[in-house]
Amino acid sequence: MYAHEWSSKSAKAVIPVNKRNYAGFGVQIVTASPLVWASHCVECAVPECFRECSLYHKREDGRCRLFKKGLTIVPTVSGLLGYGVEVCFEGWGKIEAACNIGQYNLSFINSLDRFLAFFNRFFYLLAKRLESNSVWKLTVLNYKLREGLVLLLEKNRKPPNAFVLGILNHKSDCTVFVEVKTNTIIKYRNSFQIPNGKVEYIIPFEHLNITTTETHKILVYPEKRKDEYRTLTFTALDFVVLSDTPNTVQRVGERVGERVGERVGERVLPKVKCVVWDLDNTLWSGILIEDSQVKLNSAVIEIVKELDRRGIMNSISSKNDYDAAMAKLKEFNVDQYFVMPQINWDHKSINIQKIAKNMNISVDTIALVDDTEFELAEVKNAVPAVHCINASQSRNILSMSEFDVIPSSEAATRRETYKMLERQIKEFVDWDGNIDDFLRSCKMQLTIRKPSIGELPRCFELLHRTNQLNSSGRRLNREDLNSIYTNEKCETYALICEDKFGKYGVVGFSIVDISNQPTITDFVISCRVANKKVENAFILFLCEKYRKLGFNEVVFDYKDTGKNKPIFKVVTDLKMIKKPEAGDIDEYFITLSGEIIPSDVITVLER
Repeated sequence: MYAHEWSSKSAKAVIPVNKRNYAGFGVQIVTASPLVWASHCVECAVPECFRECSLYHKREDGRCRLFKKGLTIVPTVSGLLGYGVEVCFEGWGKIEAACNIGQYNLSFINSLDRFLAFFNRFFYLLAKRLESNSVWKLTVLNYKLREGLVLLLEKNRKPPNAFVLGILNHKSDCTVFVEVKTNTIIKYRNSFQIPNGKVEYIIPFEHLNITTTETHKILVYPEKRKDEYRTLTFTALDFVVLSDTPNTVQRVGERVGERVGERVGERVLPKVKCVVWDLDNTLWSGILIEDSQVKLNSAVIEIVKELDRRGIMNSISSKNDYDAAMAKLKEFNVDQYFVMPQINWDHKSINIQKIAKNMNISVDTIALVDDTEFELAEVKNAVPAVHCINASQSRNILSMSEFDVIPSSEAATRRETYKMLERQIKEFVDWDGNIDDFLRSCKMQLTIRKPSIGELPRCFELLHRTNQLNSSGRRLNREDLNSIYTNEKCETYALICEDKFGKYGVVGFSIVDISNQPTITDFVISCRVANKKVENAFILFLCEKYRKLGFNEVVFDYKDTGKNKPIFKVVTDLKMIKKPEAGDIDEYFITLSGEIIPSDVITVLER
């Protein structure tokens, strides 16, 4: 439901009757919440901003006209409520709703929608007859009555199991952000790629971190670009119960439907970092142990190559003889595209966990492609976070949102760095000394510097791709990152590594707030250099630098995201002290009064 009374067509707008045949998401929507979406501003400070903000455009009731046409009903577009809603975002406009999650059947929601449309139109027409100084008060009263009614309906506490996002985009590709927040903290924030055409996402409800003990708001807005207006038509923005059972909704890695030319019903998942391929009847046609003349699947290899171009790694888990399978891959001249292959007779769930461990990535960033339902089921049961795809559906991989990444300059060399890591692992297996001696033998060199303009896209990629080794979990947009980059009260650092195996490129990024005591607000490290004490060496470098500048301590901010426990090891390794203040972010510090002993296993250079 939408507060559309001040749209350019609102006086004439008629809510169409729900056709109840909305063909979307590939799964039946059983119930929905009575959400009311209204226009807001991400920088709003009403009414002071009306006097100072250059983006203020007065509408009839004196409030800011945040969108060119308001929230405009488009009866000709099929949506969950029987229509679409067009929004032309400008300035800092966003749409926002209170997270009322009580569930009702769609016929009730549709009746309530028509009632509120009549109610809003009555207030609109009444406001047109009042003096201008009374219109504001009447508008506020209308908002409060409407929100109060919806709040009462939330007493029905049957929870949803998903949030559905449907958008029709008539122009070029863009990014849309969805946020859930309370008055004090952001509970969820994610970006979604919106291509030209229609796209629909399903976000499992538990991902949003909504509790019943706090008041939550949900916000939707496109990425802001200078002097750019973005028009989108929303077909669904609703908390719902799907016909799937809650366990199915929560199960990572399943699609709920697909139609040609559309990306429909995709789960919102972490971006995939590695695709693990089966061999027999998947990468090639036939079974190698039965027929040595198997034929390479050229369509699959093209997908492998495109994933490689995007910086998504490819690996293998196959029940086969290792030497025979590798010989066949070399014969086809495709062996170079696969890292950390596991070709043996172990369970595939075991092999996938080995691949994840060797690559230092989380299993929820791995996808398995296999032609056998038994193998897929075995992996789903043992490692449910893995995204499992039947080989018959592999042609759809490149259009799935989990594989939709923007290639960076680092993506082109990522495979080679994993090949380097592969060689390093093999050497370490044969190593007879301790880990520090091994790291010294690798001759690791860490170069620290302010990132160049050309390196910022890689820093942005690290912030968005890194989960386990991300101290804050923040997903800054490009505009925020650029603002921090030019802020004199912040220092930004790119971490570049190389060792005797080769060059790893930019493997880390950090933001340090120097407005008071130096505070590491964000720190991300690539999994390619995890467990090599790069993070320790970097923080010790910062401590020595800021000690020389006269500071008393270096503060390290850490927010437990549920996935970033590995980065916390640097806190224990360096014996950081926790500050007593309670809050959403834990603060640890290292005092700079004593001697700072630099890393003795990594050579650190500042450029």
